[in-house]
Amino acid sequence: MDKPLQEVLNVDTAWWRALGSAVIRAIKELTDGGEGVDGKFPAYTPDYRERKSTGHPKIRRQADFSSSPNLRLTGDMMNDLQQTEVSGDGVTIGWPSQGGKMKYNAEMGRAISTKEKPLAPSVALMVEKRYKQEIDRRLADARFDRSVILGK
Repeated sequence: MDKPLQEVLNVDTAWWRALGSAVIRAIKELTDGGEGVDGKFPAYTPDYRERKSTGHPKIRRQADFSSSPNLRLTGDMMNDLQQTEVSGDGVTIGWPSQGGKMKYNAEMGRAISTKEKPLAPSVALMVEKRYKQEIDRRLADARFDRSVILGK
């Protein structure tokens, strides 16, 4: 059966939704490990590191006592990371209500995502591999008998 290549290469909304979920997980794992789009986050200042690791004096709404930057003081910012739009053409992820914190952290050298670098290199590579695997699977399933129609 002949299929236009354009039809074979289209992925559906469910695939994009699954990819968006995988990207969100990967971003959260990197962030929890103290990494962003530019690599390891800079260390806390000595005073803040002491305060955060001991809890004295208490930091309002502190969620953990990690002395390494992971941007999880309260969990608000990383919990806000979500899929904001999904279609058959792609998925958009972002921080609908925590954009100000994202900008501030980027200014402090702890960028999770920027306009110039939306994804850390390892996350971008994961997206590229998943997309290639899906396209390869779809091409194998198409089983072109005689010809491939490019375009409409």
